[in-house]
Amino acid sequence: RGAAPRPASAPDWRRYGRSTVIPILVLIGLMVLLAQLNLDLARPFTAPRLVSDADGGFLFYGGGTRDPGFFYREVHETEDGAVLTKRRYVRGVLAGAALLPEQIVTLYAGERAEDPWFYSLSQRGTLERSWSGFLNDPELGLTFPRHIATIDGQVYAFGSDAADGIRVARLEIEGLGQQVCPEAVEARVHAGAKVKDVPPDAKERTPPPLEFASVVVDDELYLFWRVSTEKGKPRQPPGELRWACFDGKRFTEMRRFQTDLQAFTVVVGLDGVLRLYGVKHGARDDKILSFEFVKDTFRTGPTLAYKREGLTGGAGVSALAAGRTPKRVFLFAQIGAAIRYVKDDGQGFGAWKDVARRPAEQTAVIYGWFAALIGLSVLLILKGFQLFRSRRRPPPATPAPTLVEFIAQHDAPPPAAPDASLELQASSSTALAADADAADASLNEEASPDAELSSLEADLASLPERAMAFGVDAVLIYFLLRLLGQFLPWLEISAGTTLEPAQQLTFAAWATGLLILYFTAFEATLGRTPGKRILGLEVQDVNGGRPPLSAILFRNAFRIELLIPPFYVVPVLSLVLMLTSRYTQRPGDFLAHTTVRRSRPSLSPVTGGEPIQE
Repeated sequence: RGAAPRPASAPDWRRYGRSTVIPILVLIGLMVLLAQLNLDLARPFTAPRLVSDADGGFLFYGGGTRDPGFFYREVHETEDGAVLTKRRYVRGVLAGAALLPEQIVTLYAGERAEDPWFYSLSQRGTLERSWSGFLNDPELGLTFPRHIATIDGQVYAFGSDAADGIRVARLEIEGLGQQVCPEAVEARVHAGAKVKDVPPDAKERTPPPLEFASVVVDDELYLFWRVSTEKGKPRQPPGELRWACFDGKRFTEMRRFQTDLQAFTVVVGLDGVLRLYGVKHGARDDKILSFEFVKDTFRTGPTLAYKREGLTGGAGVSALAAGRTPKRVFLFAQIGAAIRYVKDDGQGFGAWKDVARRPAEQTAVIYGWFAALIGLSVLLILKGFQLFRSRRRPPPATPAPTLVEFIAQHDAPPPAAPDASLELQASSSTALAADADAADASLNEEASPDAELSSLEADLASLPERAMAFGVDAVLIYFLLRLLGQFLPWLEISAGTTLEPAQQLTFAAWATGLLILYFTAFEATLGRTPGKRILGLEVQDVNGGRPPLSAILFRNAFRIELLIPPFYVVPVLSLVLMLTSRYTQRPGDFLAHTTVRRSRPSLSPVTGGEPIQE
């Protein structure tokens, strides 16, 4: 018969020890943190906007990250063409902009859905804000401010109201432009379209306009907006494009456009003709449509082809912006992950050119960076659960003997009497062995495995020692980066201080790769880095022996605390792991069965090279 099954019981966490449970919980926390991080830094540049006048213009586009901010570049006319200045980064969610001779008025969206939208007056060229205010005054009637434009030197903000109409507020600039006073304009035009398949008593039957575009012709503003006609659809639901004219005091009658354009913009060409460019909703023909406004109506013009792109090659135009300088017309488009443009010098649009594109190597670094982290995190968590299960598993029970085995043991013949000569020889051998053991014990009292283990634990490097050693190595790596930056322009140290998040990540990824190579090379060949040598430390396995090359690779490839943003969170979790583990191990040490100890004359593994169970 076998042994009786043990009754089920709840796990005793105290039995597993803090050196197992807490590290596993920390590793799970790391994995959850990694899951919360999306690939923001690999998202595309978005929402191009262009405002221009006789002195040039400004191009704005989103940085494609969750961090609220956008880039802007100035557009300058030259004899040879137009020049776009180096891009600069500004915090805020830009919704629109209007140019004045010396200033620029910008409309910003709230960073959260419940935050009010606000406007700012900034110096032209620097975008340094000198005045900001809100458009949520009930007297203005702007429930959803969405657009800003200039008519004859006056700045107007447009938005919808709660009664399905377009409202206007004039932003009166006083003095030297140090403040802006919004003032309601008694002008309104019907804006929305009733949404299909919505009960009559629903609270929100008329969604606000999704997008605006405008252009001034003969001191009259042509305002276009798009409203959705269906609810519960994808990001770009079906809708209608509508437009009306505004002269600063009143609107003309609202008109419906014949084609639903999911991305559109409007501009006056070099020939003085107003043109509307857009992409038909749901179309996949890789064409931008154009419409010319002639004799108070729009007629179809020539199309402009473009090439789709993106990770799968299927991303088309999702946003358009157009503007005119004295000699050229520009059309900017968000195509996939890039901002591209074409220009018309009077001979028609030429070839597409890039304005903002994530370089292929930068995208590879970003995606490879996250893929490596996910793989290493999975390995680490599997290792932690393997250790956890080994501690939970009870020792194998010795089965009770069967009836046949019991009878065979009791019926076995008694052992034969030993020979006297053999007994004498065995007794003499036992005496000699006992004398030898006594001599070894008297000479090597401290050489027992338990004493050796106590000595190994006493030799563990303290956290301040390890931090100082890492600091020395970091200084050496910094100067190495400066040296390499003289030969590799993309590795210049200034790239680490740029305001662009994606460039920060790319630089950090290359710097981390160099750091891992630095630590791996020194620890694999010498067992220590220069910083550890100065502090008298070296890398060992948990048994006190020299770790193999595979352990060194695992230890340094898993410097997860240097790789996961935000860079101030994970070092704290790694510190918790070091404080709770038996051998003061980082996540990489935990996976590779290594640690850092003070240097000893020789490394000799104990316990026969078998890893010590934590």
